Amino acid sequence: QKIQVSHQALYASLVVVCVSGYFVLVAMVTVVVQQTDWEVKESLGMVLMFLAVMGLVVAMLSRRVRVEFLQVVSRHFFKAKYDYREKWLEVTETFSACQDVSELLNRYLEWLGRTFGTSRVTIWKLFDVDGRYHQIRKERRRRKLTENDRSSNVSEPIPIPATHPLIQQLKKNQEPVLVKGGQRTAEDWREFLDITHAHVCVPLVTDQGRLLGFCTLSQESVHDHYDQDDLDLLRAIAHHVTMLLIQFELVEERSSSA
Repeated sequence: QKIQVSHQALYASLVVVCVSGYFVLVAMVTVVVQQTDWEVKESLGMVLMFLAVMGLVVAMLSRRVRVEFLQVVSRHFFKAKYDYREKWLEVTETFSACQDVSELLNRYLEWLGRTFGTSRVTIWKLFDVDGRYHQIRKERRRRKLTENDRSSNVSEPIPIPATHPLIQQLKKNQEPVLVKGGQRTAEDWREFLDITHAHVCVPLVTDQGRLLGFCTLSQESVHDHYDQDDLDLLRAIAHHVTMLLIQFELVEERSSSA
C-alpha cells in the first residue's frame, strides 16, 4: 500500500524547519553583535532577540501569512489536484454562451455541483433594494436523508443582512471561507447553516472590494474535505464569474436607459 504524507503533516514539518532556521539566523546575528567592541552590544543583542520573537509571533498570528505559506507548500510540494488549463477551457466554454445574468448563474450553479459533487450548492446575491443577500439559486442532489436534513427542509432561508458575521468575514478576507465547528453552534450562523449545510463559502467580490454575492458548498462527502487546490480553483472561477456579472449588469443598465 502506498504511503502518502498529508498536507497537514508536511505543513507542520515545514513550519518547524522554517522557525528553527529563523532562530538559528537570529542567534548567528546576535553572536556577531556580541563579538563587536560596541558598548551597547549586550543591550543590542537583547533588543534583537526581543524583536525577532515579536516578529515571529506577529507572523504566526497573521492569517494572510499562514494562507500564503500554505499556498506555497501546496504549489511546490504537492502535485496539483486539477489541470488548471483544462479547467479554464471548460469554464470558458461553459460561460461563453451565456446571454444574461440569469443564464450565467444557472451555468455557475451547474458547474459547481458537477465539479465538486456536493449534495448542496447555493448562490446568494446582493439586492440593492434592501441591502441584503438573498438566496437566488440552489441545487440539492438526491441522496439518503438524515433526520437533520428532514428537519431543515421546512422553509426557505431569510435574506442575510450586511451585518451578518459571514458577510463581514467575506468582505474582510475576500477569500473562500471554511466554516469552523464553533460557528455551527453560534446563534447568528445556525439558521443559515441548517438550511445550506455550508462547509465552504466563496465570495463574488469585485477588485474594489464590493461583495456582489457568494456561493456555498456542502461537504464533498463523509470522508472528503476541501483542500488548498479546491479553494484555489473556487477562488479563480468566482473571480471570473464576478467579472462576467459586472459586464452583464452594465449591459442591462445601458439597455434599460436607452
